[in-house]
Amino acid sequence: MRILYDHQCFTNDRIGGISKYFYKLMDQFSADQDLEIDVAGKFSNNLYALQLNGKMNFSKFFPDQDFRGQRRILKILNKRQAVNQLRKGQFDIFHPTYYNPYFLDHVGDKKMVLTVHDMIYEIFGMKERYSSYSMLEAKKELIRRSDKVIAISASTKRDILRFIQVPHEKIEVIYHGVERETKTYPEDFLKLPAARFFLFVGKREGYKNFSFMLDSIAPLLRECGAGLICAGGGVFSRDEVIQIERLRLKQQVHFFPSLSDDQLSFLYQKAIALIYPSLYEGFGMPLLEAARNKCPVISSNSSSLPEVGGDAVLYFNAGDADGLLKSAEDVFYEPALRDELIQKGLSRANEFGWDRTFEQTKSLYRSL
Repeated sequence: MRILYDHQCFTNDRIGGISKYFYKLMDQFSADQDLEIDVAGKFSNNLYALQLNGKMNFSKFFPDQDFRGQRRILKILNKRQAVNQLRKGQFDIFHPTYYNPYFLDHVGDKKMVLTVHDMIYEIFGMKERYSSYSMLEAKKELIRRSDKVIAISASTKRDILRFIQVPHEKIEVIYHGVERETKTYPEDFLKLPAARFFLFVGKREGYKNFSFMLDSIAPLLRECGAGLICAGGGVFSRDEVIQIERLRLKQQVHFFPSLSDDQLSFLYQKAIALIYPSLYEGFGMPLLEAARNKCPVISSNSSSLPEVGGDAVLYFNAGDADGLLKSAEDVFYEPALRDELIQKGLSRANEFGWDRTFEQTKSLYRSL
């Protein structure tokens, strides 16, 4: 069985959850004797793609240079390479890694699988356009044209059916996984700006609800002197700097704009708790990453998050500032609660192994 992926997620970002998911699939399936896999694309500076060296044929694209138009040139070259590869037709199933529909005229009668990670743009009415296509319309067309759709949570499947009329049996829920084992790190593995800190992971704008979270827990941070570390998501914006100064937290709120997986794991292991106030998630991988690394989790109860976190998370109603503050206070001042969340978290993380993701994805391929 020959599976062809494409380059999109490895072209769009240097690191991120979607590229990690496809890296995991490719890395596992490249060692599977029942599968022959390849990727339609040539160049990438994505950190996960470069770990596939020797298994996939990615080459770096001026990785140490940053010049105007670099990303655009990279996309053009990879699209050309992908189209040539698709036209050869030497595959049984095509699994694109994002929603640019450039390939539709070249797939022919081959089977196609699409993974839908969330319906954020549809739910929040976001109309972001890419150079030659509307992502909203493209995603809708690809879902209809695909032979099978993978939804990464039951919540995401419900959202797809809410916005797009397709048979429900066409969509199969296959959860992401989390690593079975964790590493231990020396105390000086990463220089920390605070001895005790809460952790926020990922992008901070819009539905991620960072500004709301910061306003909510500011009284606790000022009272107890703990810090807040923001992992990933880039440097603080001007508005964020103004908010931090207004709340008198300039010495307590810090960021690491970009982190490796190991560095993030270290932060989980050192944090008082992960706070995840998002208004919407297609899955919510940080909940499981934190749980695996013995980090208590405080999360909103929106979308897929209770589905993923189960009873191992301390939830608050999304948008309830007092509820979030109380949850943070409880975790900070009650060691027994922290220990309970840690033990439940480890048990919950055990239910989400990558092995199950691989087995169910391979079974879906076989069904086609």
